[in-house]
Amino acid sequence: MWQGLLKSFASFVGTTPLLTAPGIIGWQALQWLQTARWPRLNLAFALEQIGLEKPFTPFLGLNVIADWMPLSLAAFIVTILWAIPFIEYSYSDPD
Repeated sequence: MWQGLLKSFASFVGTTPLLTAPGIIGWQALQWLQTARWPRLNLAFALEQIGLEKPFTPFLGLNVIADWMPLSLAAFIVTILWAIPFIEYSYSDPD
C-alpha cells in the first residue's frame, strides 16, 4: 500500500515542476498583452532577485551565459534535472 502511494507521490513531485517554464512564458505573454512590451527575464535577473551580486561566479563565461539565458529555459533545464530521479523511482520495479 505505502509503496504505491510513495510511487504516486514521486511521480507527482517529479512532474509538477515541469509547469514552471510554461508558467514563466505564460506570465510574460500576459504582460505583453497588457502592456504591448515583452518583459525580458533572464537568469541574471533571477539571480539578482535572490540577492546574488555580479559577478555570480569567477568564471566569466558562466556570467555571460547567465546574462543571455532566458529564465524559462533555465527553469526548464533545472526542472528536468530535478524530475529525472523522481520519475525513475516512480517507474522502478518493487524489490
